[in-house]
Amino acid sequence: MIEVSHLVKEFKIPVQKKGRLAAVRNLFSGEHTIKRAVDDITFSVDDGEIVGFIGKNGAGKSTTIKMLSGILQPTSGTLQLTVLNLLNSEWRMLSRLVSCLVKKHNFGGMSP
Repeated sequence: MIEVSHLVKEFKIPVQKKGRLAAVRNLFSGEHTIKRAVDDITFSVDDGEIVGFIGKNGAGKSTTIKMLSGILQPTSGTLQLTVLNLLNSEWRMLSRLVSCLVKKHNFGGMSP
């Protein structure tokens, strides 16, 4: 079972200065903006239930999957997963699925 309650993920993005010597100033500047990638989502998935994430580009689908798989920590909210008891072959299949969903990562070598 998966239970997600008021899940939020924010990223700090450095402010890029322009002009002469901008690269040097950017190194020493502490200025940043906050980008909210996931904004207060709540849902639950029961055992045996199959779901899909659909939405526009930049809607937070991949970020949510990364938080569910433990790659990212949420900024706030709660996330509860039932512990899976998988055989090695099932674990490999699950890791490939997560790898496909999160295109930037490859979990082929993950072991339980």
